Amino acid sequence: MKTIFVVDDVETNLMAAKAALDDTYRTFALPSAARMLKLAEKIMPDLILLDVDMPDMDGFEAITILKSDERLKSIPVVFLTSKHDEESELRGFEMGALDFMHKPFSSPILRKRLAMHIEVDQLIKESEKTVRENHNATISVIADLVESRDKITGGHIERTQRYLEIIINELIRAGFYADEIAGWDTTTNL
Repeated sequence: MKTIFVVDDVETNLMAAKAALDDTYRTFALPSAARMLKLAEKIMPDLILLDVDMPDMDGFEAITILKSDERLKSIPVVFLTSKHDEESELRGFEMGALDFMHKPFSSPILRKRLAMHIEVDQLIKESEKTVRENHNATISVIADLVESRDKITGGHIERTQRYLEIIINELIRAGFYADEIAGWDTTTNL
């Protein structure tokens, strides 16, 4: 069962969201962003529903902390707020929010949108895993090729180097493993 944190300083909003989600998700109703961050040390949510206007730490401050933490930055965040202005929504998206939903909300629409976001997030994670597995398999095949060379395959190393260069350049172009291969120089690192 997927876990959702609902963070809002208004008890009635927490209870309405919890009631809408409890039959489908393991839902934690949290009255502050500080409590959310503390619970996230022990329980990793699959999605966070986050209010913007809260005392002490607002939703924008909370998402900044989430997105700067290596362990928490990939958790999808959906703002659930009474703010209806374009500036707040744009700011939220720029800070990494996945979506903006407005209060009062419709329970069926809330459930449907969260299900869609969780499904898309799962598909992305599965795709990333497949890419990593394919990347590792490719490297393994290349390593095996390099190790099995002999006199007959004199140009083998040069061809392998060229193929690897093409693969790396395509990974860079596609944006895959950008952090891992940032600054990679295919002319000197191969």
